Amino acid sequence: MSAVTDAKGVLPKGEIEKPADHIVIVCKHRYPGTAQHIEDAQKEEPKPQYPSVLTVDRAGADDRRAAATGPYATKDYYDRDEYPPAMFKEGGKGAHVAWVAAPDNRGAGSSIGHQVRKLNLQEGETVEIRVVSDPENDNPGCPKCLCQSVNEKLKHQDKGYKEATLLKAETV
Repeated sequence: MSAVTDAKGVLPKGEIEKPADHIVIVCKHRYPGTAQHIEDAQKEEPKPQYPSVLTVDRAGADDRRAAATGPYATKDYYDRDEYPPAMFKEGGKGAHVAWVAAPDNRGAGSSIGHQVRKLNLQEGETVEIRVVSDPENDNPGCPKCLCQSVNEKLKHQDKGYKEATLLKAETV
């Protein structure tokens, strides 16, 4: 289990993150904008401002999502992506928020949700959100990523293409 954090997920001074019960991956190839956002949030100081080890807590997800994204304006073709995700108790007010291309963000969210269901994670269990560039080699046992990147898919659509570039969200 992870160390006890405050409501924002910040560890007390001198504490280090403990290993998680499970690992959930986000693939850089499939979800480049979301993967970059996660990496940026996990690297932000002070460490671990936005931890990689998170606690499943589905009950408050809607409230945490609203608290995290509410202060940020919406943009066409983009979602307000929050890290930590709202389904984890460390999410909510004060989360790291960025605009990510909607297909990228929704695909990554679906992938995380699918992995959590497949692992049959219960409330209170912990997961490490790990960004990988090659799922087969970075996390053995994960199916190899066979699809094109989100950017390549979007380039072939007539309407609404915007490169899956991470944009720091600005408050309204």
